[in-house]
Amino acid sequence: MKKLLDLSMKLNASFPFRELAGHWDNKFEYVSTTGETQLEQYFVTFLVDYSHMFFHISVAVDSLNDQFINELDNINFRTNEHIKNLKNTVLNGHDIHFTGKLFIITNSESESFPNLVESFKTRGISANIYHSTDSSLEMVAPQITYVPLHNFEDKVVKGKKTPIFSNANYTIFEEQDGKVSYAYHAKLTEAGISNTDVLNQLSLLSPEKDNFQALITNEKLRKKHSHVYATALRDVFEGHLDIAKASLQKEADKLYKN
Repeated sequence: MKKLLDLSMKLNASFPFRELAGHWDNKFEYVSTTGETQLEQYFVTFLVDYSHMFFHISVAVDSLNDQFINELDNINFRTNEHIKNLKNTVLNGHDIHFTGKLFIITNSESESFPNLVESFKTRGISANIYHSTDSSLEMVAPQITYVPLHNFEDKVVKGKKTPIFSNANYTIFEEQDGKVSYAYHAKLTEAGISNTDVLNQLSLLSPEKDNFQALITNEKLRKKHSHVYATALRDVFEGHLDIAKASLQKEADKLYKN
């Protein structure tokens, strides 16, 4: 077990946060090349960045093979238990998002690792496998999805800022005074931010947004129509700029006539 703990600490030290929310160890069964059934112990760490509202999972295993995919259901089950506990305690009922990546460190080498990565991919998981001597461990962090800090702050905790729409890509909030704000979960890679196209789309929504907001002159109107703007933002994030522009223009026309 000490060997696995050392492996786990080496991988986890490469991340920019140390919020340990849970860990457990287990064994997975596999059939060796000689046809014998064997057991291999592994150690899972559930780490959370409460400031950015995401979590990731790291796994340390001495000898890894492509049959480890059979443990995914067990890992998901234990992870979901941790998520429920966090939502009911620290997060006061608010959602926290999985980065979609599973980080694995091992002492072994195998030509079957690409097959294992592909197996995880078909199950909706992007797996990164690192050898314990891999120099790339120094910069695992850029592979994680980051969220602006204001996605989880005092206003949310105190009920002054309420999430309206929230998923792994964005969160849209309503403030106490009816104003709408958002947190976009920009993905960082070694080459820089990779998914900024939606930010360009948001800039194209500006004329309709400015026209709409100019007609909402007080807090009562903002609260009444906040969902309209929030929905338009959601449409942009989902790739439907035309729908967003049309809905804001339609609502602005109604406000102008009234």
